[in-house]
Amino acid sequence: MTDDHLLRELHDLALAIAPELSGSPLYVLNQPGELPAPKDTRGYHVGGPCAPMQQYLKGKGDWRGPGPAIVFVTPDLTREEAVVLFLHELAHALPYSPPLPVVAITDDALGAGRDALQAWCDDPEPDDASRPQWIVGNHHQNFHRIALHLWWRAALLGEVVPFDGLCGGRHYDLSPPYMYWRAIGNEPIKMQHATFAEILASDPPKLFRDLWYENLAYWMSHHPDAVKGVAACRS
Repeated sequence: MTDDHLLRELHDLALAIAPELSGSPLYVLNQPGELPAPKDTRGYHVGGPCAPMQQYLKGKGDWRGPGPAIVFVTPDLTREEAVVLFLHELAHALPYSPPLPVVAITDDALGAGRDALQAWCDDPEPDDASRPQWIVGNHHQNFHRIALHLWWRAALLGEVVPFDGLCGGRHYDLSPPYMYWRAIGNEPIKMQHATFAEILASDPPKLFRDLWYENLAYWMSHHPDAVKGVAACRS
């Protein structure tokens, strides 16, 4: 398990590099033993209401109201691995939006929440040759842009970690993350005090946008049947 001290440090790091997250509670925790654990996933982000998670946090005395949660599943991560994984999952929590209302803890809500968690754990989104892997789990262009900004802000605070596992890469049918870092240029420097909503409201650097579309074009050129299938559905 990730030790409590590191969990607290990561929580504080998140608020330092994305101050807008202070608008609601942010939970950073290890996988609850009584809740279903996803397969082949080192960590995950819970963005919406989840009655079982809310009940768990209340039972620990940690509940402070609705807000995003970042959950570590893999035990015995090194500090470096934990920081990279945390930055990756934190990118899913941005740009910040106010949380949805508190869930009423009823038997029905707990049952539905557990069923949804169990279904996700038992049958995660499968590899599908008909779509690029960045679609699975919403690792879209904005996600990678946010992740790189988070990496830079963390580095300024002394948390300099590898790019591997942060974003991009073959796992998502994309170029390696260092290429995205090179393509984003000095945007993280120029916008290091901007909110992530402000960052995404601006046009991405041309090289970054071009690299993204080059990756999409490469995938489509190697999956012509999938492209034809999409075209047929739209016709």
